[in-house]
Amino acid sequence: MHLQLKPGVRMFGIRPEMVLAATIVTSVYSEFNNAECVITSITDGQHGPKSHHSRVQACLGDEFDVVLEKTHLHVEFDPL
Repeated sequence: MHLQLKPGVRMFGIRPEMVLAATIVTSVYSEFNNAECVITSITDGQHGPKSHHSRVQACLGDEFDVVLEKTHLHVEFDPL
């Protein structure tokens, strides 16, 4: 498993649940030809509206929203 942070990503204020999510997402990515997993935004940035779910959603469970964007996945902790 390999996880990277894009230069400039702000981690201040990250929730512990998102650390777990990043670990699970990295594991799923590694199932697909050891695809590189890069976190491009944590507590910074703007995100688009919701769209499709993926295998990542199944692995994370109902307390997370997973949105498939054109170039990346958006993962958000959203407890019921």
